[in-house]
Amino acid sequence: QQPVHRRKTALGHRLTIVNAVAMLTRKVGDYIYRVEQPSIAMGKTGKATVVTINTISPWFETLCLSADVLILHLLSEHELLPIIEERKQQGRPTIYELSDNIMSLHSGVGIRVWFSDPVNLALAFQYMTMSDAVQVTGQGLSAQFGFTHSQMVIFENQMATIGKAKRQPTDRVILGWAGSSGHKQDIEEILDAISRVMHDCSHVDFAFMGDDAVYRVLSAAMPPGRVFYTPPGTLEEYLSFLQKLDIGIAPLQDNPYNHCRSDVKFLEYASRGVVPVLRSLTPYNVSAEHGNTAFLYESPQQLSEILTRLARDIGLRDRVRRAAYDYVKECRTENAHAVRRLTFYSNLMDRHK
Repeated sequence: QQPVHRRKTALGHRLTIVNAVAMLTRKVGDYIYRVEQPSIAMGKTGKATVVTINTISPWFETLCLSADVLILHLLSEHELLPIIEERKQQGRPTIYELSDNIMSLHSGVGIRVWFSDPVNLALAFQYMTMSDAVQVTGQGLSAQFGFTHSQMVIFENQMATIGKAKRQPTDRVILGWAGSSGHKQDIEEILDAISRVMHDCSHVDFAFMGDDAVYRVLSAAMPPGRVFYTPPGTLEEYLSFLQKLDIGIAPLQDNPYNHCRSDVKFLEYASRGVVPVLRSLTPYNVSAEHGNTAFLYESPQQLSEILTRLARDIGLRDRVRRAAYDYVKECRTENAHAVRRLTFYSNLMDRHK
């Protein structure tokens, strides 16, 4: 491989953008939403060539130094320091991507061990301040880490594909959720509320996709024979699972880490015609409109009331699911936001020049 040569476009030239990542699998949600999908969308505009390089690649330093724009995705490796410094001398911008609250990671987050090392944590902050801009996933991270850089931009997660909003008529209502063992405490907090709804509404079933250990907890707390299990799978399989739901819940505990999450759970539900019922926290309060595109709850009791109302009112479910679907289709697709990203990167280059 050789560094890609610049080619003229409406933005001034065809940008070469390099994503520097440490992730070793495409199955990670952060990789799909923060690296893969935006890269494809920007490439499809014809105004950028986007390359993703792993920190263990022998071409890592070469590509990082030759890129018009370098994006460091939550990295804190020691060898990045000279790369950032040399890019500054060359007048090439470097952007740091922050997608998690690294100051308050909970036990289910894979990078918790890495950032529990104070050296790695300190390097992440150093690279944020040394970079020419910091990009984050939402308002929560912007508020929490805004002190690190005067040039902070929010690039929210977007959907690359849209499913179907329409549902086939049935006498059953499918309530559902998907999550790993790391989210076990989130769902346990509202188990009694869900169980109460299912006892009061005999036509409501629960569908779960995720770890078998979590499924056993759910099935023990809910009416027998009315909990359906789907093993963990790819993003495509997960989105297919959502297509079967009528109502989707997004339980989150009220803590600093969850306030800095993205609103992608809302987008996933909405893009598949599922009524989103979300915990009233920062990521959802910013984008979801209570009673119109979603329902927001603050307590298990309020959740129970919302779910009971939705289970008994098909007209309400149809109205909210369609409004949520239209919101994502019109405002939150990857291709529609690609030009905004490229414009920001291009302007950053112009300021350097």
